[in-house]
Amino acid sequence: MYRSYIATTIIILVVVLVSCTSSRYSTYDSDYPLTNEIAKSKSGVLNVRIPQGWYSVLENDGKGIDLWLVKEDYSASLSFMAFNINSELQRSGNTLASILNFSKILKEKTLIEPFKQVGEDESFRINSFNCTGYKYYSNEGLLSRVVVFSYREKYYELTAQPVKIESGASIESEELFSIQNSVIASLSPNI
Repeated sequence: MYRSYIATTIIILVVVLVSCTSSRYSTYDSDYPLTNEIAKSKSGVLNVRIPQGWYSVLENDGKGIDLWLVKEDYSASLSFMAFNINSELQRSGNTLASILNFSKILKEKTLIEPFKQVGEDESFRINSFNCTGYKYYSNEGLLSRVVVFSYREKYYELTAQPVKIESGASIESEELFSIQNSVIASLSPNI
């Protein structure tokens, strides 16, 4: 009986520990087809492959966007923004979590409607990148997703945002978030 109690306790502890740790994989796939065309950021740090049916926008002055991709039917966009952080924040430990919280504060300040996060934060890996993200409703009431990650000793936020357009064309959230992960997976110093 005592051994049974110990075995049950160990199993419960293992289940609790596994459920509390971040997932190694994202909720969304990262296998969306990408073209061989490369989009380069304004800063010159980011180089990503462009998803099929998308293009790179060069005219983004005043928006603070380092790299901007738009779906050809204008129903969605992906925008990379760089975070400049001080050395104190870097030394503090969990920089990704701090930047994610800062990202939420920025979203809250830029939204017309109150900030509404959907679900819990997501922590995962894509290739060698530790990522953390969250989903929220945009001003248009559409489900958007932000992923924060580090690349070449800089921190970035990649926002995937659907857009309401007159033609009624739309993109499913799961497809958009899969495209977002695929673009992150295409980051490479070799392209």
